[in-house]
Amino acid sequence: AALRNQGGAYEESKFYLDSLVTNGTFDNDTTGWTAAVSTLSVVASRLRSTNTGVGGYAYQQIACVIGNTYTVGFEFVKATHNGLFKIGNVANSSLYSSTSLAASGTHSVTFTATTTSVVLTAKTNTIAVGDYTDWDNISVYETDGTDAIHSTPHGYSIKDVYIDGELAREGSAYDYTVHDGYIKPTIAPTATT
Repeated sequence: AALRNQGGAYEESKFYLDSLVTNGTFDNDTTGWTAAVSTLSVVASRLRSTNTGVGGYAYQQIACVIGNTYTVGFEFVKATHNGLFKIGNVANSSLYSSTSLAASGTHSVTFTATTTSVVLTAKTNTIAVGDYTDWDNISVYETDGTDAIHSTPHGYSIKDVYIDGELAREGSAYDYTVHDGYIKPTIAPTATT
């Protein structure tokens, strides 16, 4: 009511902490991801990449700022074979990182961008047709080297913060803290809670 009386716009009082990845949770479909020598499907709310030839994979290209640091989080679920998760660019898919995965688990990789375009590649690390791996909770957040940060416009006063559509709580013991010019989550982006 106070905002309405002042003529303020309610939308301007919200701030969303969004991953740079399009559809990293695979709740409904594979939107945002492209298949290469593979077919993509959603099984148990996870991305399944199934080889249709040698070295099949799923990939997504995201925009980054040169010199900024980013944290990539992902969950690997071993199915018929091992996996390989790469962070790079079009010219070099392993420019920033190449992580071989022999067991299911949650992983996190931090890198500093030297290119404006970054490619995330989730690969089934085998040449056999029909082999597949499952992936979930793929996210990319800008970070200060220890945790994600989200810049805010100069002079912008934050009233409410929403994470994944839910109202978040401010404070070091809760979801985030507000600083001058940025918001920093206190729970790591790859945390399960």
